Amino acid sequence: MEQPSKPTIPVAALMQQPPSLEDDEHPCETHRPDLTPRERTALAYGERARLAYEREWQLRTEALRGTGSHYRASAENPIWARIGDLLLAQGWTSPEQYITAQFKQGMIPAMRTLVSSDSCKVYKQYTEDVVAKLVAGWVASNLTFRSACLETAATFPTYSDARIWRRVLTDLRFPLSALFRYCIADNEGFTEEARRLFDAAKQQLLTDPDGYARAWAGKIPAALLEDVAATLNVTL
Repeated sequence: MEQPSKPTIPVAALMQQPPSLEDDEHPCETHRPDLTPRERTALAYGERARLAYEREWQLRTEALRGTGSHYRASAENPIWARIGDLLLAQGWTSPEQYITAQFKQGMIPAMRTLVSSDSCKVYKQYTEDVVAKLVAGWVASNLTFRSACLETAATFPTYSDARIWRRVLTDLRFPLSALFRYCIADNEGFTEEARRLFDAAKQQLLTDPDGYARAWAGKIPAALLEDVAATLNVTL
């Protein structure tokens, strides 16, 4: 997926100490036997958000200073569990994108702001932009696929349409994503090709389940959506 350009980071924001951690301690322990499946999922989302926050903080400081800057967000901070609850309540399945969206505002966000109504608005706008790019991505991939089929047909004039499509879908010279290839293969009934592409397509779908489910609605086979939903313990 094409990433938005990096914003300019105010120097003052980086000359301060990292956003302070809360004093309360609520360990994020997804293995506790007393947790419900929903609670485990929320805590797992919170932990992913914490790691994303660390990564984004380090990237922002490195972009300004030109050198790496170690930063660790405490796993015992209750804010991560609250973020997990928020994401699950909203049906949002990408903690990493949620955190990235907050950093796209150009400032290093204070942790206490990550569960505000403003942060939700920021994420909704961010996902709208992402979905628009994914829609454009499908259109571009479809044009590339059609062009590749014409090129292959000219090279192998005796091939049937099905054989041409199969060849293009398995030819890595063409800039087509695994998910796009899988969608075409499955929808056309190319069972063997679809089977070989399934795992790679799943990994791509997991990078943004919400975005792909919206942008490529009706194009992603139900079996793949169900598999990813089961992995994440959510509904797509």
